[in-house]
Amino acid sequence: MIGYHYCNSSRKSLYLRLELFYKHLNFKVMYKVVTDANFAEIINTDQPVLIDFWATWCGPCRALSPVVEELANEYAGKAVVAKCNVDDCDDLPMNYGIRSIPTLLFFKNGELVDRLVGAASKSVIAEKLDALA
Repeated sequence: MIGYHYCNSSRKSLYLRLELFYKHLNFKVMYKVVTDANFAEIINTDQPVLIDFWATWCGPCRALSPVVEELANEYAGKAVVAKCNVDDCDDLPMNYGIRSIPTLLFFKNGELVDRLVGAASKSVIAEKLDALA
């Protein structure tokens, strides 16, 4: 068992603890990381694509993150689930009019077909992915 004390002051330590916890469980997250450089490659597929635009400092983004990770694992092989940190990408958020995060964009055959702004339930996101299949 991995033991850690809780520290409010360090977001990084929380992410490191979660990473160690997932490694301890032998849990593999199946989402892709989107950058300005690999965006076209990720959306140009015959599978539906979900991209989560998020930031580490965003509370609702952190709340939605486990849901997106679960969907990435559940839809492995059926859909592409990716995450784009808006602090690391300059062009994508601007090109797609991302003014509020979290924002989920849904692509089919390389074309934007739907979007969700704000935190959404797992069932709502799954319905949108299923509709694109």
